[in-house]
Amino acid sequence: MRWRRVRRAGARMPSLSKFVARMLYWCDEANLGYDQGNRWDIRPGGECDCSSLVIHALREAGFTLGRDLYDERTLAADIAAQLRGGDGDA
Repeated sequence: MRWRRVRRAGARMPSLSKFVARMLYWCDEANLGYDQGNRWDIRPGGECDCSSLVIHALREAGFTLGRDLYDERTLAADIAAQLRGGDGDA
């Protein structure tokens, strides 16, 4: 059986341009530090590592992420499927 994700009413549609804008904000303006030990302290002046920031920005941009966030192939396929399905801007 294949599971389909059902988007909540009022949920944002995924946007690649929003993802890019959020990454630029966090990298250029938010003064984030790098720390693998405190990787989810994503706030202005906080700390993160590369993958936690990518995951955070994808969620901010409306992407629904699967359970296997740390397998890049699965994550890339999940994002591409959402964009191909007309759920985002390319």
